[in-house]
Amino acid sequence: MTFSRLFTFLMLTVTFCANAQNDFLTTPNHSFSNTSISICNNASVWNNEFDVSNLHLTQANMKYVHPLTKVGRVLTFVGAPLMILGGVMMATADELYYECVNGYCDGDPKGGFGVLFFAAGTGLTATGVTLWTIGSTRN
Repeated sequence: MTFSRLFTFLMLTVTFCANAQNDFLTTPNHSFSNTSISICNNASVWNNEFDVSNLHLTQANMKYVHPLTKVGRVLTFVGAPLMILGGVMMATADELYYECVNGYCDGDPKGGFGVLFFAAGTGLTATGVTLWTIGSTRN
């Protein structure tokens, strides 16, 4: 039951991060090159020209990132630490299994959960690298 909650949390996090990055990259197309801002009524003294042609984050300079690339990055950056954590837990455990029946527990919980974390991290990382590679070729 705990693994399914963790998996659900990871999938919701991936979805949220992908949508957050997508919302950031979709900016309205405005041109501010000939806009002047009058701060006060005396326009001859307080008239400032507002020129954003030199800004680095204009829509023309922003590189399009495919959604598969975004999801692949998130999966890779979540899966790799999870895989490392699982490997460390398995290396320091006495047994690689853990089971409880009617209050009697056998094995090492660190090893049992280490195996789960390692398997989940390996799956997420492999999927993330694959999606990241496919998305980067589709730009």
